[in-house]
Amino acid sequence: MLKVENQDDVRELPHSIGELLDLKHLSLRNCTNLQKLPDSIGELRMLLYLDLSCTGISGLPASIGRLESLLRIDLSRTQIAELPDSIGNLRRLKFMCLDGTDIRELPKNIWTLENLEELIARGCKNLKGEIPSEIVGLSQLKILNLSRSKVSRLPITMNRLYSLRELVLSDCNRLQLLPNLPTRLAKVELSSSSLQAIPNLSNLTNLLHLDISDCSFDFQFLKTTQGRVANPTLEWLGRLNELQFLRLLRSLEITCADPRSLTRLPPSLEVLSLEDVKTPMEWPMFSNLGNLSELKLFGCWLTEIEFGNVLGRLANLQRLQVRKCELLERLSNLSSLKELRMLSLEYCPRLMEIKFEPSSLRDCDSTSTERPIPDSQKLEKLRSLRVYYCESVRRLPGVPDACDVKVYPWGCLTRSETGPISIGDRLGIADLGPKLCC
Repeated sequence: MLKVENQDDVRELPHSIGELLDLKHLSLRNCTNLQKLPDSIGELRMLLYLDLSCTGISGLPASIGRLESLLRIDLSRTQIAELPDSIGNLRRLKFMCLDGTDIRELPKNIWTLENLEELIARGCKNLKGEIPSEIVGLSQLKILNLSRSKVSRLPITMNRLYSLRELVLSDCNRLQLLPNLPTRLAKVELSSSSLQAIPNLSNLTNLLHLDISDCSFDFQFLKTTQGRVANPTLEWLGRLNELQFLRLLRSLEITCADPRSLTRLPPSLEVLSLEDVKTPMEWPMFSNLGNLSELKLFGCWLTEIEFGNVLGRLANLQRLQVRKCELLERLSNLSSLKELRMLSLEYCPRLMEIKFEPSSLRDCDSTSTERPIPDSQKLEKLRSLRVYYCESVRRLPGVPDACDVKVYPWGCLTRSETGPISIGDRLGIADLGPKLCC
């Protein structure tokens, strides 16, 4: 093993490097002034691992193709704009990383690397156009990541990459459609402001992680770009029986004519994030999600969220985050979330009421005096309650003594004898956190 890392004074390697015939691991990571490799690098026939990341190298010598034993090559954050044709001779190569390079296209010879398992090319701002159909030659490919590139199209041969497990296309703003994908995929991430339709992925029955959006982040201008996908058909989600993570962003808008398209979410789902939902969730869309442990509601246009009745039975929900729901006024029937450990409410300026009991009970009993909350309605497992920038909230429900309560930017919290916690006057910005006065 030879490691020459973080050495700014290294500008070139000696020709004699090729005499280290038994060398198996060579790392030149973060030698920022290293400009090129000598041709003798090709003599390292036993080399298994080559790390050139964060160097000043702008090209590889053709002799790189003689590294017949090479398994891994990391070229990330170099100035490489093209790969030599001889790269196709690295028939044992399993891992190639091109993150942040100036690569303009993937050479045809790369598709002959039949043992390549991971091809990572994130943040390649010059990589654009269509991925060639020859990609089918990567018969052992398991992970393909082209995030933050300008790739505009994937070939129809994608569905013949039978070993592919992860496809990550985050912030690929020129992608409009996806072709049919291989059925053994376990993870799909796609975000593009040019997305024309939400693909039907019902054939991906092994899918565990799905993240789809027509919003993407522009890293050049540091802003979010929003697309215009409307009225998506999502009934197929119910066929993904193994799904554990699902995030549907604003791009989906969930403004479908028939909201029942979301009533058959897979029961295996563990994490669900819904952002900027435009249609009120007045249907039992979560009724079968017995395994859901984390729910995030961001920017939803709802005036009330009532658990148990409206949202269904979330028997195992442990983490709930409600953020930037500007119209939200009431959160009720929290007592139905028996397993809840963490509750976070952030940037909901109209939120006034946080209730354990259902709205119907509260409305019927609105004229009665405050009574202690029964133990059956307390969230006995709650350990964290966060209320940040919800200026209309003046009182919190009673929580267990072991629960850590933080409210910002309010003042002293006073627990009443009946359980609820009153919030005092607003503190100045210099006061960093509240204290609980029991």
